[in-house]
Amino acid sequence: MLDGLRGVAAIVVLAVHALDPFELAYLVPHARLAVDFFFVLSGFVICYAYEQQLLCNMTTGGFIRVRLIRLYPLFLFALSCGFVVFVVRFFFKSGALDINSIIAFVLGIFLIPTSLVHNEGWNTAFPFNSPSWSLFFELFINLIYALVIQRLSRRSLLAILLISGTVVVGQAYMMGGVIGGENWDNFVFGLGRVFFPFFCGVFLFRWYRAHPDVGFSLSSFFLAIILVATFACPVSRFGWVFESVIVLTVFPLLVIGGALSKPGPKTSAIYLFLGRLSYPLYILHYPVIRVFSFLARALALDDGKIWMLVAVEMICIVLFSIVVMEVFDEPVRKWLTARTRHSNHVPIGLLG
Repeated sequence: MLDGLRGVAAIVVLAVHALDPFELAYLVPHARLAVDFFFVLSGFVICYAYEQQLLCNMTTGGFIRVRLIRLYPLFLFALSCGFVVFVVRFFFKSGALDINSIIAFVLGIFLIPTSLVHNEGWNTAFPFNSPSWSLFFELFINLIYALVIQRLSRRSLLAILLISGTVVVGQAYMMGGVIGGENWDNFVFGLGRVFFPFFCGVFLFRWYRAHPDVGFSLSSFFLAIILVATFACPVSRFGWVFESVIVLTVFPLLVIGGALSKPGPKTSAIYLFLGRLSYPLYILHYPVIRVFSFLARALALDDGKIWMLVAVEMICIVLFSIVVMEVFDEPVRKWLTARTRHSNHVPIGLLG
């Protein structure tokens, strides 16, 4: 079920980024919260997969190595795609590539944010593939978790949640919503977005592990509908309050509800596939959207054709993600894991 919810959230991110170039993102006004949902899921899944190993015999370096094997190959592939798209568009506009763009690409290889490229709308902290900002904070919080796990008692965990939850509300008030991390000018706010969701996921798993016999289950379809509704709810007045409540309460409830639900075999197969596809879909979609938005502007499409283009675009991105997942990502990760001493199980799914 958690795999399924992760896949649904990734599709929502794809949809809002496909709509955004045509000023239609208002149809899913809170879709950016999908990243906060991913972080809650990540905390839950990372704790499930690695907490006992980290407490026993897994080193911090070994843990980070496993996380890099899971995330980095596809990140590098997507970064390269984004850079190629940038170069092609740049030559159409200017005919020459400046040194800042090359430096930004090299920094991107090492997952280092930059402000060197701010033209043509490429104004994010990771200009060639904007969603990479969340991977930066994912790996950062993974490292923090591994370093503090030996001292992460229930009391200290509750203290982290209280402080970081307050930061979520404070940032939301300042920014007018749960925003930050993706652009250079608000990059530091990504810290406030990752701490509460991730450690909330850790807390939820520990509760789940301590209550294995809870006789409670919700419809998987109902949970997916609630998740999509949080992204699409047309709340604008006091939006910062709405988004704070979603991150602090609704997402944790959805995660624990998903963990407790028991979908049937056919539904489970669909959800597992969505889980496999979620990370490729999330990290690969942005360069392709750049290509389609460029084509749409060049062709000066009217409203009706724009909707058709968005539909074709989303289908192409899904197919592209499936091919890259099957041909590149999973074989490369399998090869790297086989050659890594003390290899560990790597969960399949977005940011987890």
